[in-house]
Amino acid sequence: MYRTPLMAATVLLLIAAVSCTTVDVAKTRTDVSVEPTNDRVANHLAESPAKSTSGLAKINIEVASADQSNFAPESSASEVSEADSIRTIAYEDFSIAALPPSPADRESDEFIVDDPPASRSEHRSLMLDEAEATALASNPTLQIAAWQKRSANGMAVQQGLKPNTQLIYSGNEIGIDGAAGQQGVMLSQLFVTADKLGLARSVGSWDAQEANWIYQTQRQRVLNDVRSAFYQALGAQKRVEIARRLDAISLKGLESTDAIVKAGEAGLPDKLQAETQLAEIQILLRNAEIDFEAAKRQLAGFMGVDSLGDVILHGSLEATELPEHQFEIAYERLIANSPEIQRASTRIQRSRNNVALQERWEIPNVTTQAGVAYDDAADVTIANVQATVMLPCHNRNQGNIAAAQAELASNAFEVDRIRRNLSNRLAVSMQNYDRARQQAETYRDVLIPKVDRTLDLIDQGYRAGQFNFLRVLTARQQFFKTNLEYVNVLVAANQAAVQIDGLVLSGGLTAVEAPQSPQGLRDFVLGNR
Repeated sequence: MYRTPLMAATVLLLIAAVSCTTVDVAKTRTDVSVEPTNDRVANHLAESPAKSTSGLAKINIEVASADQSNFAPESSASEVSEADSIRTIAYEDFSIAALPPSPADRESDEFIVDDPPASRSEHRSLMLDEAEATALASNPTLQIAAWQKRSANGMAVQQGLKPNTQLIYSGNEIGIDGAAGQQGVMLSQLFVTADKLGLARSVGSWDAQEANWIYQTQRQRVLNDVRSAFYQALGAQKRVEIARRLDAISLKGLESTDAIVKAGEAGLPDKLQAETQLAEIQILLRNAEIDFEAAKRQLAGFMGVDSLGDVILHGSLEATELPEHQFEIAYERLIANSPEIQRASTRIQRSRNNVALQERWEIPNVTTQAGVAYDDAADVTIANVQATVMLPCHNRNQGNIAAAQAELASNAFEVDRIRRNLSNRLAVSMQNYDRARQQAETYRDVLIPKVDRTLDLIDQGYRAGQFNFLRVLTARQQFFKTNLEYVNVLVAANQAAVQIDGLVLSGGLTAVEAPQSPQGLRDFVLGNR
């Protein structure tokens, strides 16, 4: 039979424990719920990635200074200590509820394009900016990168949460001499010392920042590939137009030749040559149409849609003057704005925080227990208190500290590797652009006007009987060849310019890299008891 002192103590402890637990549960439900809150989110999660139509539209890339000593995430930061000079992130007010909404959660027109069509067959035209907007809304790699950002933010929050209080029931010596024995309850709490939870949270916050730079990198990759594919398709469309023009000229020439043959002013070989050239041009026209369809399919893939249908691309490959790029200026801009550099710098900051965390592991955590019990045999109420600490006499975390320091050194060299890799990629893009630029200017100012004029003069001279038909065939072949080469040069110049202006990035449908994960750090911190 329970005595009044035991019941009173038990009730008090239960009230305290339940009150604490209720507050924590309510806070947890508010902070970490990521369940879909509307039908659009639920539909997005239920759909396969290929059929998902929600996503992010344009988000401007904001980059930090090239001076990485001042580089920090957007969250507020505070110093761990003057001695350590390690930047940690204050996440006390940071919760899932405060995170930016995921792509599927966004309702603002600024960030979402509602239900982009799977097929553009009903639209007769497509401009570059429309292709970019559709890609930002529908390209699956951007959805992957955006959800990785949200995942990394959630894990960063989790790292800094304090361990829960434990409520323990204790029963001893039950049944001795028919007595109830010692019946009681205890509360147990783990206290994490030396701000190890704060450092673990800071490591997670840098992982979240890395996920942000991965997203920005992938966004630029998608835009670059859409632009390059658009220019490729635009060039293919232009080649179809040239082939159709030459087909019409050849057909008209065949009709003229046939009339001349019937009048006895030319022989049958001239007609046979005209028919042969027309057949060859029709083969080239069909090939150009096939190339155009293939280019549209590639563009549709980067845009994240199934098909473009019978769309007509609107844009121009030609410019009044292709700008001249200076390598030094382009390289400085690239280093200052490259998200790859920013990501590598983020990993350095992450490594610094991890070194500080590993070095503090040997400072033991403290586990305390306090409880009250009633001894039925002695008819007394007793209390007990316990405190447990680890003595780091054998394991002082030496191996993990060495590994963390090695990771920091490796990440520092990674920044230098990326700088040199960017320089090499920029050099190739500049080489391609300079070649295409000077060729395009020569074609535009010299070759194209001359072949156009030559074809007109020879065609007129042939009808007047001044030239034989072989001269006509040669002029048509030269016209076709020169115009096709001009289009190819313009496509190459525009694609090289896309690389220079787009931070030499490509891979709009390659697998998205995952950021480093703080998973396991929390268990590592809490395990030091």
